[in-house]
Amino acid sequence: MTQRILKVCMGEAGLEVGTLWFESAGGREHSSFQYAETWLQHPRRFAIAPMLPLDTDRRFFRVQGDQGSSLPLPMADTTPDSWGRGIIRKDARLGKTRTGLLTEVDFLTAVDDFSRVGALRFRELASNSPFLATGEDGRHQIPPLLHLDQLGKAIASIESDEPDVVALRRLRQVGTTLGGARPKCSVIDSDGSLSIAKFTSRLDTHSVERAEVLTLRLARLCGIDAPDARIELSDGLPVAIIKRFDRSGHGRIPFISAQTMLDAPVATGATYVGLADAIRQNTASPQIELRELFNRIGFTVLVSNVDDHLKNHGFLYASDDKWRLSPVFDVNPAPERFRELKTAIADPSQPQASIELLLDHAFHFEVERDDAVKMIRHMARVIAEKWQGLAREAGMSRAEVNEYRCAFEHSEAQYALRGAIVQIGNKVEPQPRDSGMFILASADHYREGQIKSAQQAFECAQEAFWACGDTLSALRAEITQTARDEGADPRAWLDRVFSDDSPADYAVRIKSAMAQSPQAQTLHDSARHAKRNLEKQLRRASGPSSPAVESDAGYEP
Repeated sequence: MTQRILKVCMGEAGLEVGTLWFESAGGREHSSFQYAETWLQHPRRFAIAPMLPLDTDRRFFRVQGDQGSSLPLPMADTTPDSWGRGIIRKDARLGKTRTGLLTEVDFLTAVDDFSRVGALRFRELASNSPFLATGEDGRHQIPPLLHLDQLGKAIASIESDEPDVVALRRLRQVGTTLGGARPKCSVIDSDGSLSIAKFTSRLDTHSVERAEVLTLRLARLCGIDAPDARIELSDGLPVAIIKRFDRSGHGRIPFISAQTMLDAPVATGATYVGLADAIRQNTASPQIELRELFNRIGFTVLVSNVDDHLKNHGFLYASDDKWRLSPVFDVNPAPERFRELKTAIADPSQPQASIELLLDHAFHFEVERDDAVKMIRHMARVIAEKWQGLAREAGMSRAEVNEYRCAFEHSEAQYALRGAIVQIGNKVEPQPRDSGMFILASADHYREGQIKSAQQAFECAQEAFWACGDTLSALRAEITQTARDEGADPRAWLDRVFSDDSPADYAVRIKSAMAQSPQAQTLHDSARHAKRNLEKQLRRASGPSSPAVESDAGYEP
């Protein structure tokens, strides 16, 4: 049995936030967390994640299913993924520092404190104990950029069949902080900033580092918030140097993943529509963040990024218990892979990377359809015009550029690039999708499509809400039966649940059910938003027709 009790602290000052209890026995792990009274009384207190509201309750956590973490999600966000865990396991095995399986708390406390993601820090309960993990003298071990060649050789040793013990120990200090499966470590850049160095793997078949740098630069040109990135060489091999965005001149910035924001047990199977609902509730400027998210989804499709799971989206703390989207990260074009998103646009059963599907759900992101077309087309133009030049700037050869061509030049990109909404008189003139045109045969025809899309979205959101637990399923059946007994339309009665005039007795019971499930609250908000959008589309349909948009000339993000 393993038992650990740790203080959870915040920022450079190390303010105590709460206590983490961890226990494992027989291969099973669980943990609990409780805020410290001093944190609850602090004038700058905030919830370290929406799933952990500020109160005195002690909350318990365990692995759900075959995946996930036994730690509270905001703390799990600071643990390493497969690359870092592999180093820690090899070091424990070769160094004989640990027998048996390592636990989540072992990975948590093995991470270097100076470069740990976000602002959370951990220490033992003993007074004045050092933060975990720090060097013997209390100073950080992160090397300067000048040591890239040494780090590259250490990584090559790790990837060999017989890794060097000294190299393992070195990479355990500097290479276990960050998530992901690719070889990487932390470095101090020439300007003194904390950065990520991503190395070429001996298993690589593509120029992955160069491709990531060019894609981050493309994102910035498209108006998307992206970190500084460049290529350096280590023994002739490219290394991507990417500036950390969770550090500033004032120290550490709190960070949580989108998985933590949604309180999702795993990083796959969610939707961007669900993430949009969380953004409405938990960000300081929802309109700005929703527009940014919409652009990022479109960009993801256009550059063939298919590794967009919830761990690869994040949030930085803003102020007043509110968050904001972090800059984009881990955006990697995949030229040879099937274009299917890890985070679906609106329905987990429809994960296709589709511009058309994204436009159909633009309203979820508070973006009007005509504006959505302009935004997507603008990005498609920038990518088409700039990607090859940026690839050459990143050091790609002609052969490497050709290898990545199909990641940037494909049917979705062509559809977006040539897309425009045009009105063709008052009759329907069907056009094949291959023409690349977003066709609106008439304003009325276009509105019919918008109403249908909004109706489907509302029905889908309702179904998801009522399926969220036995209590809600039973209440749905009761409302349906009561409506039938009174000769009323059950659907109309169920629709009222998502309106301001919901029957008082049902409203109380639904509120009670949602209090027990943050997911139910999120789904209810999503359904209410979808219903409001449907009502807006119906009101528009009853008004005068308006001309369609024909171009995006002069558009700026």
